Amino acid sequence: MADIPETRVVIGPNASLSVGQAWFFMAGISAVTLGIAGFFAWQGFWPVLLYAVLELVALAAAVVCGLRGNRYREWLSFEDDVLRIEFGLAGHAPQVRLEMSRTWTQVRVQQGWHRNDPTRLILACSGQSLEIGHCLTDEERERLCVRIKELLRPAWRAGIVGAAHR
Repeated sequence: MADIPETRVVIGPNASLSVGQAWFFMAGISAVTLGIAGFFAWQGFWPVLLYAVLELVALAAAVVCGLRGNRYREWLSFEDDVLRIEFGLAGHAPQVRLEMSRTWTQVRVQQGWHRNDPTRLILACSGQSLEIGHCLTDEERERLCVRIKELLRPAWRAGIVGAAHR
């Protein structure tokens, strides 16, 4: 079965803020904040300047964490009889690799633990289960579940097996 094509699905968050946009955002917020704080410091209320700087440091840390989270990826590779799942950051080697039997893997969408929790996309095989698609919406998880089911048992594979058993 060496002629079977490999299919790869990449799951990642909707990264709506680029690095350049983050710099522009921080420059704008810093200019306004330091301008207001500088005015108050000039009036004699100098502690305002210290708190403004601390506020900007906290905001910068939050933006950096958000940008780092935008690089998170999950890769699903559908090869001959193996489903390989990898987790990591875009541009780096995967941090975690798992393999499941393509034939025995089941995929399902479960309700969250509580009434208003998001759904969970679960891959299960041989007594082990794995949740994927944390960064997706409920609708995206539903669509991905259907797509993974198609890729686990593709139509051409059913045709090969059906022809071999006749």
